[in-house]
Amino acid sequence: MRRFFVDNLDKGMQTCSIKGQEARHIVKVLRMRQGDKVILMDGKGLAYMASLIEVSPHEIKARLESALDAPPHSSVEIHLCQAILKSKPMDYLIQKTTELGVDYIYPFNSKYSTIKLEQDRVRHKTTHWHKISLAAAKQSGRFIPAVIEKPCSFNELLEKWSSQDIVKIILWEKEIKQDFKTILKSSKNASRLVGLIGPEGGFDHNEIKLAKDAGFIPISMGSRILRGETAGIALVTLAQYELGDLGFIIQR
Repeated sequence: MRRFFVDNLDKGMQTCSIKGQEARHIVKVLRMRQGDKVILMDGKGLAYMASLIEVSPHEIKARLESALDAPPHSSVEIHLCQAILKSKPMDYLIQKTTELGVDYIYPFNSKYSTIKLEQDRVRHKTTHWHKISLAAAKQSGRFIPAVIEKPCSFNELLEKWSSQDIVKIILWEKEIKQDFKTILKSSKNASRLVGLIGPEGGFDHNEIKLAKDAGFIPISMGSRILRGETAGIALVTLAQYELGDLGFIIQR
């Protein structure tokens, strides 16, 4: 069943309009017609089964037929802090981690970041990443897409999390004592996890020190050096497997 996000969905409504890019996609790409069934979502957890009653490239009207129950939410809330990568790897990371159930993504710049957004590009990039998150949520059946936060600096990111008593880890290729598996297994009751992943050039020692001071635990994911997007996907996958809903069988 095709899924679409709309801004004007609300409880008690009988009809709903679909405009903009979603309307054009329905008409020009999918070539859907009057009477076709769709699922409409507001991006905040509300969703309805609906049927199209008026179809045009500029606006589509749908009749809301029945409210849908949201799929069970993962038992762990994952906050992925990712140093900004090049366009394609960053897009891929957002797409795949959204499919895997990440809740929030925080793009940031650090000392060795090779990609630093100019101020006039921040809004454009954030909007672009949000669209990727929406598309990935539709594909994976999520009612609520991953939230893409405004890009910030490394220090701003540490300040945000320094006073919060939750599981906080930072991936560092030079860590030889702590591994991700051990941290996860010792934190089985954790309900919130923050993972901090650096740029292609990694973190320097001072950044690791600052992260430790903010309560982050440096961890290793093994002997292989992973690309930024690979590390992010691996982190979310392992966290969902150990603490969340990856592989969980839903009884219907």
